Amino acid sequence: MSSSPAVPPPLSSLLLPYLSPPHLVPFLFFHPHLSIQPLLSLLLPSLLALGSSASSLSSPGMDGPSPSSTRAQPPPRGSFALVDAIEFGGSTKGFMEEVMRQWGMNKAGTGRKWLGWEAFVKDLEEMDDKGDQQQRSRLLVVDRVEKLRGPSLGFGPGGLASSLASLGTMTSKSLLTIVFLSPTPWDSLRPIPSTFPDPPIVSIPAFSPQETVTYLLSNPPLPPTSPLFTHYQPFLTHLYSIASPYHLSPLVLLRLAHSLWPVYIAPLSQPNGPHQLAHLPSTKEGIALHLSQRCREAFQVAISDPTALPGSLDQFRRAEGAAGIVGLAKSKQQQDSLTTNLPRMAKFLLIAAFLASYNPPRKDLMFFGRGRWEGGGKKKKGGGTRKATSGGRKGTVAKIPQTILGPKPFPLDRLIAIFGSLLAEHDRPDSSALRDEQWEEEVGEIMASVSVRALISNLVGLHLLQRTSPPDRLDGIMLKSELGWEEAVALGRGLKIRVEDWWAGDD
Repeated sequence: MSSSPAVPPPLSSLLLPYLSPPHLVPFLFFHPHLSIQPLLSLLLPSLLALGSSASSLSSPGMDGPSPSSTRAQPPPRGSFALVDAIEFGGSTKGFMEEVMRQWGMNKAGTGRKWLGWEAFVKDLEEMDDKGDQQQRSRLLVVDRVEKLRGPSLGFGPGGLASSLASLGTMTSKSLLTIVFLSPTPWDSLRPIPSTFPDPPIVSIPAFSPQETVTYLLSNPPLPPTSPLFTHYQPFLTHLYSIASPYHLSPLVLLRLAHSLWPVYIAPLSQPNGPHQLAHLPSTKEGIALHLSQRCREAFQVAISDPTALPGSLDQFRRAEGAAGIVGLAKSKQQQDSLTTNLPRMAKFLLIAAFLASYNPPRKDLMFFGRGRWEGGGKKKKGGGTRKATSGGRKGTVAKIPQTILGPKPFPLDRLIAIFGSLLAEHDRPDSSALRDEQWEEEVGEIMASVSVRALISNLVGLHLLQRTSPPDRLDGIMLKSELGWEEAVALGRGLKIRVEDWWAGDD
């Protein structure tokens, strides 16, 4: 996804008149539809930069500037400040020092420490006395203002939000405009009793279907000059028709589009794709129908949980050729290379990580408990998932297999525990002199050894494991497997482990 997506014309035409200097209205409230809030938060820096440079742009008409003219421009320092109440709303001091930093009040002679409202207004007026009319026109946008709560931060008497709303009346030398932005209605935020008048409210409606598709088209995952671009609009039309009942946010739909496009277009993007797909319909609509039917399951997985993208589609992306969009296997040569080139302990760790990612924790005791590798457990034969049938229980819904949903993160301790169970059952030396107690003790020492931790780090570096927790976190380390089903089966076969027997499915 582009790091600086184009500003949609509906937003630019509606908001730029309020964000362009000189800012003559002291107080405004932007109320976006809930589906627009994430996109608006992302595009606020671009909108503010456009507003501050509006004098060099033509005045936006009803359709607003074109997408090519509404890319993010370098923001001029000192003319506006954008503060996220979620990030900086923990204290008045932290919030206001961020405003001072963005307004350039940390230059020589002013400092950047927050010393109260009186000192703040005095420093601001002294700074604006030395500037021109353009510099004295300042804008502050507070995103997610509903997060400013509590006696010292909210809209009560003396609260930060109330003081900000009245900031324009505190100075006669600086032209200040304060914009509050929130998907929460103003009536739910208005203080009672209020110490200031209600602001003008600018409602930002949800995008229409045509506006949404236009926005998605203006931020494509491939160059418009690509021969495949002709298939992008039919793809978007199909995606919108099945995803919009569940996701109205243009930003979520854009994420879906960028993640699903490689799966959708895979048959045509292969080097010999056009020759393999000579049987496709001759019309663009027929091709779109054919491609959408082939990746129906991938669409279902992505739409069910967009927050898991793009990882939940990895197995679809790895498919090769026109007939393998939903195939999970890599070539036998790749599997053999993986099986032969890794240390034995690393292979056990990879199998353990795969089982931890694709089996629910509640199955661990049954699958990997002490009784299992002592002979007291019973292996579950066969894999697969249950399917709901018309004659089944009322209300039963067929679950999407975890192999399709993708790997789930798991804690490091769980990986080590499953690793130890696999090791105890499948790596015991053929020596009658080694008693059960001795073997248990030896396995425990291996599990606690530094070398196992080093192996895990190496597997992360090889992208066979993925660390999902922050790199600087020492406690609560979370990982997930990067191994596919066929890779895990091939790897287990080399260790004489039937991965199928350790498979919980969707029970």
